[in-house]
Amino acid sequence: MKTFNIVSLFKTLFASIFLIAFAAACSNSASDDHEEHSDPEGFVLKMNGQNIVTQTPGGTLTGEFELEPGQETDLITLYFLDADGDEFRPTEDEYTLGYEFEDTGIAEFEQHAEDGKWSFHLHAEEVEDSTNLRLMLMHNGHSDFTTQDIPVHVVKKHSDPKGFVFKMNGQKIVTQTTGGTLTGEIDLVVGEETDLITIYFLDHDGDEFQPEEDEYSLGYEFDPEDIAEFEQHPEDGRWSFHIHAEAEGVTNLQLMLMHGTHSDFTTQDIHVHVEAAE
Repeated sequence: MKTFNIVSLFKTLFASIFLIAFAAACSNSASDDHEEHSDPEGFVLKMNGQNIVTQTPGGTLTGEFELEPGQETDLITLYFLDADGDEFRPTEDEYTLGYEFEDTGIAEFEQHAEDGKWSFHLHAEEVEDSTNLRLMLMHNGHSDFTTQDIPVHVVKKHSDPKGFVFKMNGQKIVTQTTGGTLTGEIDLVVGEETDLITIYFLDHDGDEFQPEEDEYSLGYEFDPEDIAEFEQHPEDGRWSFHIHAEAEGVTNLQLMLMHGTHSDFTTQDIHVHVEAAE
């Protein structure tokens, strides 16, 4: 007759439970150490600890790069975003970073081995233009993820004005060079109005520019005030104007580049001569 050893049965059962629990714990630990992410749903480009460009998992892209000709960015690092918006970067060797520019000859993509495969610089060529950059998560020769277009603008930033040019009908009529020499004047007959005059400021290199920021505007003053009038029309833009002759005589016109309530630049006296009508 067979008999059962109760103690032996409980030992066997306990050992089995222990082995199952140990295996489950190991599996969970391995999962924690090697957390799996889904395919990228977005990305972030960081530079100097700041988010410069972001494409959310919903597909919205914000941010851009603006460089001056010849400028190179600080180190830019790419982080991919999973469906939950969590940042990650693949650790497997078969993943690399690819790129393409919509237009060539405007900016270059540069990587250095010491910076790692997810970091790079952008270097602007000696031009003023714009292009779009796309980054790709390359996996064995094909892209597992391609970013939306990332705008890259190469624009020369001008210093404070050092001179100016008045242009009318395509001709320069008054110029103040960066060295301070003023040439030209405006001659009118009483009741006459000039054609449209447009002012271009000159930077320290003598290059023409007009500020784009909304806080800049054009101010003026005549001395004396009763010889001519300064007229602007919204359709002509804030850097264009007419001068209307009121009375015979000579007056001096000064134009100011207004930044808010103060002048960043004031022209030398521009002579306006008004003769009597015949």
